[in-house]
Amino acid sequence: MKKQIIAAIILILISVFLSGCNEQISEKDTVPIINYFTAASITVTYGNSTVLKWFVEGATNVSIDNGIGRVDSNGSLSIVPMENKTYILTAVNSYGSSNASIKVYVSMDNGKSPQEDSAPIIEFFTATSTTVNYGDSTLLKWSVEGATNVSIYTISNETVYVDSIGSIVVFPLESKKYSLIASNEFGTSYAYIYLSVI
Repeated sequence: MKKQIIAAIILILISVFLSGCNEQISEKDTVPIINYFTAASITVTYGNSTVLKWFVEGATNVSIDNGIGRVDSNGSLSIVPMENKTYILTAVNSYGSSNASIKVYVSMDNGKSPQEDSAPIIEFFTATSTTVNYGDSTLLKWSVEGATNVSIYTISNETVYVDSIGSIVVFPLESKKYSLIASNEFGTSYAYIYLSVI
């Protein structure tokens, strides 16, 4: 009787272990997850620096454009932009790629507010998760300064006008890119999030 009980316990432990292994494998069977890609300051005075920071999971290759190149999955980098510039982080594995972008604005030391005489500043455009199970939701969040119009494109393949600061729950049924578009009389700024549906 004791042997039967011990054998049953062993079988249960093996089942739990195998189940855990399967869960770990399934979690990795997806495109990379970009947890964040930020800048210490998105507005810098000409000649000064800011620090880009990022954290990516499940990628075999992570890179940043504008001549930076390949980087570690978790890291930071000091940059000295000479002009307004958008930095795009790309994470790749055998299942596909994920992207995140951030725009850094350069202002002159003339006492002007960064918002004056310039296109809107998108402080951030993020998702609580960039990888979503089919039928589930994720939360998009954003903050914009200096815009007269802010909209998000690809919510049911249409443009939805939103407030400068806000959030919205989306239920993507397929992998697609969401675009945040902010405009004023001086120009238009863009930010993008790619949601992967598994």
